[in-house]
Amino acid sequence: MKGKRDIPPYIGRNLVYYRQKNGLTQEMLCKILNLTRSTYAYYEVGRTLPTVMFLKELAKFYHITLDELVDETLIDRTKWNAL
Repeated sequence: MKGKRDIPPYIGRNLVYYRQKNGLTQEMLCKILNLTRSTYAYYEVGRTLPTVMFLKELAKFYHITLDELVDETLIDRTKWNAL
């Protein structure tokens, strides 16, 4: 499809990582952020790209930088740190 861009898979993986790291289910996080679970689930699976404003809000909620939230090497680094 002309003009359509692929959503980087690491965005969704990072959202899952930080949500789980903070001991939250999708449902719990969505109640806190006043977001529907289906919308957030689409972010995690890469069906929809979250807005920059949402990502900024989420980074603030997790007490991390926006750069940390969208870091494409996060998952690789966490795997190495677990070894």
